[in-house]
Amino acid sequence: MIHTKILTLTTAVSLLTTLTLADISPKNGKWKPKIIDYNTKGCPSMIQSTLKQAKLYSKTKNATFSNPFHPNDLFDPKDLDPNGATDVKWVKIADDTWETVLKMGQQGMSMDMTWKIKVTSEGSMDMTSKLTMNFPKEMAMMMGGSSECKIDSSGTIEHIGN
Repeated sequence: MIHTKILTLTTAVSLLTTLTLADISPKNGKWKPKIIDYNTKGCPSMIQSTLKQAKLYSKTKNATFSNPFHPNDLFDPKDLDPNGATDVKWVKIADDTWETVLKMGQQGMSMDMTWKIKVTSEGSMDMTSKLTMNFPKEMAMMMGGSSECKIDSSGTIEHIGN
């Protein structure tokens, strides 16, 4: 009798754990990103004015998602890396949360970008990015900023239809 109750309790706990930890599966269809906020620090004025004019994260994309979800179903690695790299590695860092880090550099300038995507429901995702650009001192002086430019942004990606 006690063994039956323990087995029943163990089975119930196991089922609840499985249901609680299950990944959210986003809906297939059109998804539209929207920037909510961005902050810059130490960036040259020409970069700041470009950011104000740019429609950051505004490209609507049709997506068919694998199960379980993987960010490459929504983001083509070539879109994330200006050099066209196809080996962008997303790492699952928590339930329904993924991260990738891109590092680029040339001619004394380096750029590090971290993207995070969190699936919050079948029709919504949160995204954040942190971009750090390091310029040679001479270049920074010519552009009128510091040698380190940081841009932090956040937004959402919403399902807008099929």
